[in-house]
Amino acid sequence: MATEETLARVAPCRSFDLSEDAGLPPLPGTPASDQADAPALACRLWELLEAASHNRIPAPARRGDTSLPDGFDAIMTSAAEFEVMPGIALADVLWTRSAPYWNGEIAYRLFDKRGAAGDAAVPGAVLLFAQGAGRRAALLGHAQPFVVAEAILGSFDVPGPYLVLVVCEVDPLGKARALRGYAQPILNGQHFMPVASGFERDVFQALIALQAKLDAHGLECTVSRTLSPAGPGQDIEIAVEHENGERLVLHAVLCPDDGAKGGGRKDQAAPFIVTPRRFADGSFLAWLEGELVAVPGAKGESVERPGD
Repeated sequence: MATEETLARVAPCRSFDLSEDAGLPPLPGTPASDQADAPALACRLWELLEAASHNRIPAPARRGDTSLPDGFDAIMTSAAEFEVMPGIALADVLWTRSAPYWNGEIAYRLFDKRGAAGDAAVPGAVLLFAQGAGRRAALLGHAQPFVVAEAILGSFDVPGPYLVLVVCEVDPLGKARALRGYAQPILNGQHFMPVASGFERDVFQALIALQAKLDAHGLECTVSRTLSPAGPGQDIEIAVEHENGERLVLHAVLCPDDGAKGGGRKDQAAPFIVTPRRFADGSFLAWLEGELVAVPGAKGESVERPGD
């Protein structure tokens, strides 16, 4: 939970509506990108990840050794910017472990918050790191599966790990009840970067390997992707900065369609179109190496695919 000091520094100002999604749920296995309208809970999760800068992977020298708790700490800090109801900060009704659900902490706090909401029912949420997820449960590794009453939406054809945002309420008996959730595949437990496929995971893993190599030469490389309430974008920015102030910014576009073309050397401003084929055959990495020649200290630096 966020501290009172944190809440005092950041006044809640952005709505984080946890009400039930409108319309019928998509068919099982339907990717979020193929849905006419993304589930409202997905939009809330994307907003929270963007606020916590989880669409950005800083240079190793600036991020240090990141961990699962670090990722959740950033989210809890950003949660102070949102409110689930007027006067009720998201940070006060958001948990990142399942234990408070089972031991009664969630039920007690949500019931206690009714006074600040004019005796109206206050919703809460649990954000869980899950190794797997399905339509009814998030699989939490060593802990028991976290089951919801209605459904968990998401792209389950993409392997875990996931961040699963679950809406909770207090039932008439005073117990917490998990209603529904949304599962977002992420890069890994160190980086909560949202991904839409195993292909995207491989691309970002390769860019993290590039960051480490450039860091050894005193070069800072920051990787980011666009992220909005509409979902993860396909645009990637790769910014490389030398200690002398010289900076190179490269742009790439993730495209699951192998038929897509683009990214030639004729137009330096055009982004490189990264498809599964162009990643697997080394074209993307060769393009990166060619562009990095312009950065002092990076000439001749090679980039490897994950597993090479």
